[in-house]
Amino acid sequence: MWEQITCTWQGMLSSLTWTEALISLVFSVVFSLVVYFMYQLFYGSRNIGAGVNRMFLLGDPAITVLFPAIQASIPLSLGLLGALSFVRFRTPVKVGG
Repeated sequence: MWEQITCTWQGMLSSLTWTEALISLVFSVVFSLVVYFMYQLFYGSRNIGAGVNRMFLLGDPAITVLFPAIQASIPLSLGLLGALSFVRFRTPVKVGG
């Protein structure tokens, strides 16, 4: 019984090493900076959004950190899915003009 529990626990752990996780985080930060500056270059002169380009700098590394956590834990991924669907369906739908 105990061997089955430890085997299941080992299967839930992420297969990334610390070095691989750090490299992926560095690439994520670099690419988020590239996307940020491309957005500034092509859409910076227009007043399209309320600073949506700042989201690139925080969102990309946060998503990169979140993916291994979701892969490693089924309960965490289902809880996150439930929380995000609650936020989505709570938003009022605008009908008409």
